[in-house]
Amino acid sequence: MIALCFACLLSAGRASADLTLAAAGAPGATVVIPPDPSPGHQFAAQELVDHLRLSTGGELPVVEEGQPVTGIPIFVGDTQAARERPSLANLPADSFEVYIGGDRIVLRGHNPLANLYAVYDFLEREVGVHWLTPAENGTIAPKHETLTVRETTRTESPAFRLRMFFVRNDETARWALRNRINGLFPAEWADKVDGDLAYFPPGIGRGIHSFADLMPPKDYFEAHPEYFPLIAGKRQPISIGNGQLCTTNPDVIRFVADKVDRYFDEHPEARVISVAPDDGYGWCECESCRKVDDELGAGRKWSENDSRPVTTDRLMLFLNQVAERGLAEHPDKTIITLSYVNYLPPPLSVRVDPHVMPLICHYAPACYAHQMSDPACEANARFLESLRGWVPQCPNAGVYAYTDKSMWYWFWRPVFRLMPHDIRFLHETGIRNYLAQSGATNWEYMGPLYWVTAKMLWDPSRDIDALIAEWCRTLYGPAGEAMLAHYNEIEQAVLATGKHYRDSPNPEAAGLYDMDHIAQANAALAQAAKLARADEATHARVQAVMERWAISRACYGYVAAYRRYEETGDLADLKMAISDAGALAQRVGDDWTPHSCPTLADLEREPTSGGMRWSGFGREEEKGGKTCRNTDETGLGDGAAGWATVHLLVPDKAKATRLRMLVWGQSSPVSPTICSKGHGAGRTSGGEWNGIGTFTPSGKEEWQEAVFEIPPALYEAGVGRQIVGFGGGDSQIWIAETRIEPAE
Repeated sequence: MIALCFACLLSAGRASADLTLAAAGAPGATVVIPPDPSPGHQFAAQELVDHLRLSTGGELPVVEEGQPVTGIPIFVGDTQAARERPSLANLPADSFEVYIGGDRIVLRGHNPLANLYAVYDFLEREVGVHWLTPAENGTIAPKHETLTVRETTRTESPAFRLRMFFVRNDETARWALRNRINGLFPAEWADKVDGDLAYFPPGIGRGIHSFADLMPPKDYFEAHPEYFPLIAGKRQPISIGNGQLCTTNPDVIRFVADKVDRYFDEHPEARVISVAPDDGYGWCECESCRKVDDELGAGRKWSENDSRPVTTDRLMLFLNQVAERGLAEHPDKTIITLSYVNYLPPPLSVRVDPHVMPLICHYAPACYAHQMSDPACEANARFLESLRGWVPQCPNAGVYAYTDKSMWYWFWRPVFRLMPHDIRFLHETGIRNYLAQSGATNWEYMGPLYWVTAKMLWDPSRDIDALIAEWCRTLYGPAGEAMLAHYNEIEQAVLATGKHYRDSPNPEAAGLYDMDHIAQANAALAQAAKLARADEATHARVQAVMERWAISRACYGYVAAYRRYEETGDLADLKMAISDAGALAQRVGDDWTPHSCPTLADLEREPTSGGMRWSGFGREEEKGGKTCRNTDETGLGDGAAGWATVHLLVPDKAKATRLRMLVWGQSSPVSPTICSKGHGAGRTSGGEWNGIGTFTPSGKEEWQEAVFEIPPALYEAGVGRQIVGFGGGDSQIWIAETRIEPAE
């Protein structure tokens, strides 16, 4: 009876140019792959079979072309049936075709990866499968007792060449691949798709920042200190967190170029390698490096308040030399690097090699509460000035967007529409490569952003509101409308205040959100929880969001309360901050503190510390019979930019303050500075720092008192807590005690 039913349906389907692939759970098709199939063809076929079984309950057989076929043949990849179709050779990489007609289905791509894309497009458009989150229950596959597909032919090409997330495990990599992300993947995924993805280079732990991985100081510094930066007259080792190679040293150029050449010899399937400065600063000050800055970079400085050189020309000259030698035998490969902080401005004199891809970092300056193209947003206007300088002279440039950080960990993200609009704007500007700083692991508080990002990178003309609504309704079912309202209210909560969402939550968080909108978001989430009770999977998804919502509320509560305490000195606000911080630590664990915010231990010490707090210091140690800490938290000799601060609660800002410190006599000389604008923000984010005096340590193993007087003219306006900073480079200042008193 089932066979007769299926035959009738199949006959009717063919008469109307429709093809029936399953009826009453019985499969009516066969997956056909090329003879002697590659791992990529086998993987694509298995993905098709697995998802059709999930949807229809039937298991389609898989055969090699030329073998007998039962029912409708579904040709996957480089089959003879595909070669009989019009060529895709003139289309961009990753293009594919889905053909449904006559007595067959043909799913084929321009390259092996695009064969998979054809399969996924067929599953999404014809079967209704969606991969909405990387979680186990994030795949939605509608049930089809009978699956019939209509005749169609469509060919698609991606708008962006590189569409990248930091996907480091199988769960997130599968989600990314199914949504047509093509980097950055774990290297073991190469065999699954016959190459064509952008992989993390083995041995380069951070994926992008790579100088210290390419030339580890533990292996080379002792024998070749000249490879490493000259800072304050001394060669320094580097780390992944700070410090750069001496990029004008011919041996360094040869070494890195040869390493690039060997990498592609050993990994022919790889598309990219990272040759990028380490995080932070620590640029070489040798005569040769500074000469490049002066002659090619016109001696530019990073900003009015920051005298560090713009090193873009220096870096691009180095990368051009590496590419010329390292890619001579690999002309189809690409070196990825960064355009970041003091090398964000475009080069003045150096024309970037087309094999070098700078990723322009939307960070410091950046704002994620306003569209990138918003001319009224000062931070984004400054970023755009650099971006627009890069595009005409470097068509291969991309953008590095802080999708997860954007900009603070654990906070509600007002970016569901803003970042997709940025993607559309970037495409209009000429950008064709995009990296989302995200492991795609935090969908519970990123909402639809991951999925919408993937869709927009393929086709930036998509309707953003429609995509967000589709994600909510498909993932949350009966609770979809309530969840859509929840996400809309979060976004409106920031837009309503007009405040910025940049890189420093401590000074910026208070007042960021309109709390009426947050209350509406909370109510919508509670309503969604009620509507989701009837469906176990939907209920689990909503509960996951509610848990993240509780974390975000605690995070915002503690940051905002502490900021109020800094402004007023009111201990009630401090107690509230401690309560929220404790709740956050309990939910999240040890790594709970948002960037640049005080820890729970800091908060709990506050009432008994005389209105003073230390942050950014190294571990406790003993010197001269006293317990002390070093302003260089990363350690002596590593070249990393240790930066420590003392926070002073000044009771009367109309009067000068005297800061007394017990300093170890063998400390390095340093000139402490006070933040007069930006409440601790770095200079690149608009912070203004002014010196409060100098001291000269005795050089002996002894404790000595250093005294600084801070005049009211240098205080930061509008806050009670003033911030004094120490450090930079490898400055070593051991401090045992600090105290403040009114100056006479």
